[in-house]
Amino acid sequence: MWSGEGKPPQWAMTGRWRSGLDGEIVEWEDNPDYRPSPRTLGWPGPEDEVDRAVQLASTGYGPGEAVPAALAGREVAVLTAPGGGLVSATATDGTPVVPVFTSSVFLHAAGRYAFELIGVENLLARVPEGHVLYLNPSAAVSMLLDPEAVRDVGVGELPGGPGVGVGSCPADLASVWGVARRARRRFRPGAGDRGRSAGAGSDA
Repeated sequence: MWSGEGKPPQWAMTGRWRSGLDGEIVEWEDNPDYRPSPRTLGWPGPEDEVDRAVQLASTGYGPGEAVPAALAGREVAVLTAPGGGLVSATATDGTPVVPVFTSSVFLHAAGRYAFELIGVENLLARVPEGHVLYLNPSAAVSMLLDPEAVRDVGVGELPGGPGVGVGSCPADLASVWGVARRARRRFRPGAGDRGRSAGAGSDA
């Protein structure tokens, strides 16, 4: 069921019933431009506002710009390398990344590694050149996020300072669980959503 405001957009419609000249329903027509919602895809409910924004942006139910906006001003967890630096890795497409976790659920699902809690504004100053943020790589859907997208919402200009804390998980973030379904999306500044249309019979 569509849960947004107003009439459901065409891309939220699963399809429509077609009737004949006598008014009788004759067949169902699938909507080729239908976008399944996170719930329809079987993804678990979002753990936080960043996870929610990523899920909505990945399915076309929300703007990509909402992801860096949700990340702005947050404290996140990053894995630490020997010597205290940030752990960097390579995404499946070859992109250099820094894994970033916004929830302890995703942090611990990635394994038992040393980590540091740090404000996003301080993290941006430590991201190696040419790397992007890999948001919640152990979540049902994750995202590669260009640091410039976060700086564009003003986080990069906030006063700097030392990273916050190293060690156990924040007390208000809890249990660990695995996710079977995985997907990954990428967002860069100025990469708007592509609209779709058609159908009748809604989802969300």
